[in-house]
Parts: sequence; C-alpha cells; structure tokens
Amino acid sequence: MLAVLPLLRQNYGLWGLAPAIMVAIGATYLTGRRRLLLVAGAVVLATLPGGAVSLAAGDGEFAYAALFPAGLVAFSVWMLLGPLWAWDLAARLDRARRLEAEVAVKDERLRFAADLHDIQGHHLQVIALKGELAARLAEHDPARAAAEMRDVRQLAADALRDTRAVVHGYRRTTLDDEIANATRVLAAADIDARMTLDPAAVAAGRAAPARHLLGLVVREATTNVLRHSSARRAEVDYTLAGGLARLRFSNDGAGAPGPAARTPRAPGGSGLSGLAERLRAAGGELTWGRDGDRFEVVASLPGPANGAPR
Repeated sequence: MLAVLPLLRQNYGLWGLAPAIMVAIGATYLTGRRRLLLVAGAVVLATLPGGAVSLAAGDGEFAYAALFPAGLVAFSVWMLLGPLWAWDLAARLDRARRLEAEVAVKDERLRFAADLHDIQGHHLQVIALKGELAARLAEHDPARAAAEMRDVRQLAADALRDTRAVVHGYRRTTLDDEIANATRVLAAADIDARMTLDPAAVAAGRAAPARHLLGLVVREATTNVLRHSSARRAEVDYTLAGGLARLRFSNDGAGAPGPAARTPRAPGGSGLSGLAERLRAAGGELTWGRDGDRFEVVASLPGPANGAPR
C-alpha cells in the first residue's frame, strides 16, 4: 500500500522507497547467488511500474519514473548491506591477524626447538662419548681419564652457556668454530678426520649469514657420525665456486652401526630434515644419502657473489 498510493498520485520519487527497504531487508537473509538474483531482479522490476504509469499518463517523465526507483532500490540495498559487509570484512581481518600471530608464535617455537635440539643433542652426545672413554681409561691411564673428565666439565659448561644464549636469542654458530670442534671430537672418537677447506670460501663464510646454517650442518653431521655409525674415516670439503658455497661431509661405517648407534631420527623438523627446510628458505639445498657403507651430506648456499645478504 505504501508503494501503490504514491504511484497512483504519480509521485515517482516516493513510491519506490517502501519496496526498496523491503528488498534490502530481505537481502540480508540471503547469501551468494540468491542475494544477487534478488537485488538484480528488484532493480530491473523497479523500472516497470513508474515507467508504465508515466507512459499511461503521458506526463513526459518516463526516464525519471523508470530510472529513479531502480536507483533507489540499489542505493537502499547498498546502505543496508554495505555496513554489514564492512563488519564481516573487519571480522575476517581480525581473525586473519590472530591466525598470523598464532603462526608466528608456532614458527618461533619450532625455530627455538630446532636450535635447542642442535645444541643439547650435540653436547650431550660428546659428553656421553668422553664419559665412556674416561670410564675405560680410569684403571690403566688415570691421567688421561682425568683430562677427559675435565673436557666433560668444560663441555657441560659450554652447553649451559649456549642454552642460555639461545633462550636470549643471541647465539650464532660459526662455520670455523664448528669445523674446529668437529675435528677435535672426531679425533677423540679415534676417527681420522680430513678437512679440505678453500681459503676463499672460509673468508666469504666469515662475512655471510651462511656461516650459521653451514655451521649447523657440520654440527649435525658430526653428531650423526658419532650416533649412527662405526666410522673410522670422515672427510669435510668446503669450497666456493661460481658464487656457490658447497659443504660436503662424508664418512664410512654407515652400513654397520657401532654399539653406540641408535635408530635414526624421524623427519619432521629436527636433524637433517629441519636443516634442509632452513637451507631451502635461504635459497640453498641440503641432500644426504648412503652409498654402500659411506654416508654423505652435501649443503650448498648462495655466496656473496650471487647477491646473498651480508
């Protein structure tokens, strides 16, 4: 009735107000294609009543009578649905921000867990090795056994210091330190370790963030040699060619684990699998595999010549 009465009086600006409001309210209860069909159909139909009355009356206002009600319907729908759409969009953005914060927290927890695993796993494995060696030497070589136990005490202090540094986010592993440490640890386990280092690669590694990741690779490979093999020889090659830093760590005895060997760790964020993900994120690659009784780990990262960040 609110539409018909103004229309009979040829009030083309007022008759469409009530239908426009009803269409807008009805559209709030619909979604997707059904809402679109309702609004589009209402806009098209709104041109007919006023246009028909104008033609019948011959008042020469056909364009106004046909188009203004259609525009009024579209405007009313927008005025009602626009704030609701903005409200829904704001709610989605708020949920996205909360989700992003949760993901950032989870990523940081995984990073911290990986760093803590690398530190504690390495230090504890070396402490166990040296403790076992000291126990065997205690009876027939007390002096050397005492020296090994002093090393154990120093390693425990280093592990405590490194763990505190990780907690405070200050720790950075360097390739030079890890290579030197690997040499000492492998020698203590009676493993003949051969290091072939390209001076240019070492110099570049001192200035590039790659030194941290490559240092972690050396640490993890050394730990795996002690835990999962009965190796007698190990080789480390570090070169820089064509702007690509390449580290290769290989050892024998992979096919016949010694008494200290354990079941290899499952992939999923720790050990070599976790390091492979971190190297891929830095634009590099980490691969490993067994060939007979030899196990080889190969890591590569873009060097400064390739535009890697310093």
